[in-house]
Amino acid sequence: FVEMFVGVGASRVRDMFEQAKKHSPCIIFIDEIDSIGASRNQANSSEGSRRLLTQLLQELDGVKGRDSGLLFLAATNEPWLLDTALLRPGRFDERCLVPLPDLPAREVLLQLQLEDCWLAEDIDFASLARQTERFSGADLMCLCERAKQIPFREAVLQGTDRPICQNDLREALQSVQPSISSDVVKKFDDYEAND
Repeated sequence: FVEMFVGVGASRVRDMFEQAKKHSPCIIFIDEIDSIGASRNQANSSEGSRRLLTQLLQELDGVKGRDSGLLFLAATNEPWLLDTALLRPGRFDERCLVPLPDLPAREVLLQLQLEDCWLAEDIDFASLARQTERFSGADLMCLCERAKQIPFREAVLQGTDRPICQNDLREALQSVQPSISSDVVKKFDDYEAND
C-alpha cells in the first residue's frame, strides 16, 4: 500500500475494500498491520502514511461487522505501535495475543518438525523442549533444520548414512538462540496487562 506518490496507497486500500464487498462473504487479512497502522504521532509519520491510515479507518467504519459479509483481520508483532484510533471499538472488537509456545507445545512442535526424519533411539523431545524456553515456532523449525544438516553433511563428505541423534540437536542448539528477547516478552506482558 505504501507508495512514493501520496494518495496511491489510500486509493489501493479503498479498492481492496470495494473488491472485498463485491465478493462477499470475504476475509481481508493484513499481516504486519503496524507498517500502515502505526501511530500518527510518531516523528517519522509522513503525509502519505497518515492518508493511508485515515483511509483504512474510514473503510473499517464502513464494514459494520457481520452485516457487510466482510471479516477484517490483522496481525502484528508490535501492537504497542498501533494508532489508538485503529484499536477503538467498532474497528477491532477482538484482540488475541498468540504467546510463545509453552513447554508441551514446544515438545509437540519439535516432534512435528522431525516426524518424517530418520531419528536415533536416543532422541529426548522433553529434554530438548525444556532447553528451548522463549523459542518461537520459527526458532524451533530453525533448530530442527540445523540438526538435520549435521548427518546430511556427514553423508555428503564421508559417504556415511546415519539418523539424527540427540547430539545433533544439542549441537544445533548451540548455534540457535531465541529470536524473542526477554525485553520483548515483557513488552507483550505489559501490553496485555494494560489492555
